[in-house]
Amino acid sequence: MMDPEQFEEIMRSVIAEPKEAEPGTGPRFVLPIKAFRATDSHGRELEVVGVTGTEDDNENLSFIVLADLDDNGETYPIIESSVWRIKKKAA
Repeated sequence: MMDPEQFEEIMRSVIAEPKEAEPGTGPRFVLPIKAFRATDSHGRELEVVGVTGTEDDNENLSFIVLADLDDNGETYPIIESSVWRIKKKAA
């Protein structure tokens, strides 16, 4: 697992040297992370797969998550500003 100082250093380098997109076309950068299960503010279970920042918001980061649309297994990517990690029960 990455320590907080390493994570902060990587995030600062990504933000300082973003992969430029055309203005208004989407995220400034996408940083894949080790996926983890979480819930959103509505209690929906999600899989968090990345971190992103957008052109219009240079100070706040968002999570890239995979959400299940329904019980049939349809999944789609969305951006969430806050998520709550689901803690595994001790074995």
